[in-house]
Amino acid sequence: LKEIYKQGIRNGLRDLEFLDREGVSRLEPELDVSFGILSPSTGIIDTHSFMLSLLTDAQENQAEVLFKTEVVKLVLKEKEVVLEIKNPDDSVFSFSAKNVIVATGLHSASLLDRLEGINLSEEFQIQGVKGNYYSYQGKSPFSRLIYPLPDKYGLGIHSTLDMSGKLKFGPDVDLSSNSLEVNTDLKDKFSRAIKSYWKGFDQTKLVPDYAGLRPKIVRGEEFAVDFAFQTLTRNDSKLLFLHGIESPGLTSSLSISQFIANVLDKKTTIIKNKKGD
Repeated sequence: LKEIYKQGIRNGLRDLEFLDREGVSRLEPELDVSFGILSPSTGIIDTHSFMLSLLTDAQENQAEVLFKTEVVKLVLKEKEVVLEIKNPDDSVFSFSAKNVIVATGLHSASLLDRLEGINLSEEFQIQGVKGNYYSYQGKSPFSRLIYPLPDKYGLGIHSTLDMSGKLKFGPDVDLSSNSLEVNTDLKDKFSRAIKSYWKGFDQTKLVPDYAGLRPKIVRGEEFAVDFAFQTLTRNDSKLLFLHGIESPGLTSSLSISQFIANVLDKKTTIIKNKKGD
């Protein structure tokens, strides 16, 4: 926990507070923990409204958004990137751009297979890893989001609120399937995790809610623990791939976009470590 706190300070989160048991209990009386980190600037937003706002901003700045289309081929040339696109009626057209950003979530690695003349499909493998959410049919005792310590697979089963005040727990890491049907056999697993920090938890009020898939980068037998940005350059043209943008990808989406804009403007570079990350 102290290392997470130090990392947050290094990342510029100056308002973080490290709390002892008394400090935690004063803010969230139902929590049964020895220590905690308070992040006063953390909160929730209406994600659908946020995405619609981004769409509106893009269209007001002369961007054209094409739905129900598929990129079937990419060609990185000296001064441009050519994309071949398939419409819903199976007709195909192409267009070119100086820079292309591939931010396709679960499908970023599959687009490497469609890159003509360059074999990079082995560099990144993306696996859709299922996460289940359960909701609580009772009043939330918390006024903040509550996160346990993360494990090697994810952020842990944490509590969150939606815009209507509904209390939810999740996501877990469910490697048993990639179905979008919520796994209804996990109530005991969720209950054990929740009881580790909420002393007044009532298991009878916990019900299955929904499930989703997050894109995780696979390296050998392990999951990578961070995002990966991959840049291909040929003279004046750039092709940028964003891999493994799982949580907190939404939280950091505007920061990621600023970073990518700086890369395109040559204000910063993507540096690889010894592992090529």
